[in-house]
Amino acid sequence: MNRLETAPPTGSGRRTLSARAHPIVLVTLVAILFALLTLSSSGTFLTRDAGVAGSGSGGVAAASTSLTCNPTSNHSPSAIYLPLKEPSTNLSAGGRITEVMEWAVVNYTSADHGISVHFPSIFFSFPLAPSGLFSPSLSPQIRNITGPGWTNGAYTNRSSLIPAGLSFPTGGLARLSTEKLAIQANAAYGNLTLEFRWMWNVTQPNGTMAKSFWTMPKSTYGGGVTLPSIFYPAQYITFVSGPAQGASIQIGTNYTAQLGGPVAGRYYFLELENSVGHVVKSHANTLAANATTGNVTIPIINYDKYLPPGKYLVHIHDVCGAILYNKQVTAVYAPSATVTFYVQPSLCGSLTFNGTAFANNTSGSFPPSSTPYVFTIPHCIGHTVKSESDTGYLHITSPSHLLLSNNGTFTIQYN
Repeated sequence: MNRLETAPPTGSGRRTLSARAHPIVLVTLVAILFALLTLSSSGTFLTRDAGVAGSGSGGVAAASTSLTCNPTSNHSPSAIYLPLKEPSTNLSAGGRITEVMEWAVVNYTSADHGISVHFPSIFFSFPLAPSGLFSPSLSPQIRNITGPGWTNGAYTNRSSLIPAGLSFPTGGLARLSTEKLAIQANAAYGNLTLEFRWMWNVTQPNGTMAKSFWTMPKSTYGGGVTLPSIFYPAQYITFVSGPAQGASIQIGTNYTAQLGGPVAGRYYFLELENSVGHVVKSHANTLAANATTGNVTIPIINYDKYLPPGKYLVHIHDVCGAILYNKQVTAVYAPSATVTFYVQPSLCGSLTFNGTAFANNTSGSFPPSSTPYVFTIPHCIGHTVKSESDTGYLHITSPSHLLLSNNGTFTIQYN
């Protein structure tokens, strides 16, 4: 016999995170590292299986703003990550599982009527025993605010008939996630506050039903994996154009996307994340004060001027730190790269690179590679080596090895 878990009354459960109830505060933002995204064996980026990363310096200068942003302690602004205890009894073959998300406007007024809320993909994820994950999802959608109170879940629920049944681990936690992507709305930060909750129910083939409690909306981030579920949505910015998902981009060139909407004078920062969830490059962009659309860019290279080929994610953040868009790219090498060599003073002779001698101010063409090239430097009588330096897309890994990702210069300087 299944245990019946009854839900509490479905009142509004409102909290009061709202610019209408609090003074506007000035905040200084720090670029946020998001290390949730991991690469599955099939090559698909997933965040639903990962925890919430801490913040840190992404190499981008902090942006100051008078906007009423979500608290900087929230490591994934305007996104949802809500755990919920899983069913205590397995779902038998032929049973059904349903997940429901509801949302409401905090301190609703008539001015909120008609505002459109833009949802990214939403995932309801249930770990399975002994392994695996059941993760139904909702496609991106736009919903208009029509009044106060909780939505009825008609457009934000998912129900699945499970022919083989589901086995849940003891003490397992299901979770609702937007995979760190922000919920956006046609409203400026601080002018609209939304709250979210979700629950599940399972129906056995014999009609017996068990259901969870609703999650309790909270406005604070207390660490761990639970993000606030009461927050300001990000202001909606359109992704006008950019490379297709998974498009090949040469290492050492720029990823460029065009954004539209209220972008005039706005600051955005982009991050390049590798397949194991590490941010390897960040880049800040401030659009023109009169812009109606504007380009944002990030170099496809890491902080140390090299990059292995493979799949990467480009995060497009707004000034409040929210991830507006995630775009997958495939970084590829150019067919060849030109390296110009300098030996200073030139009387010290030629250096040898990949088995070929190069005098001062001469160049060679080489295929970029993730394997370092070997070089040797000449012995210069009466001089000692002062430095080895590079520019462009070269990276010296040792006194005799250099990584080549695209064009650059390599200089040996003697005292």
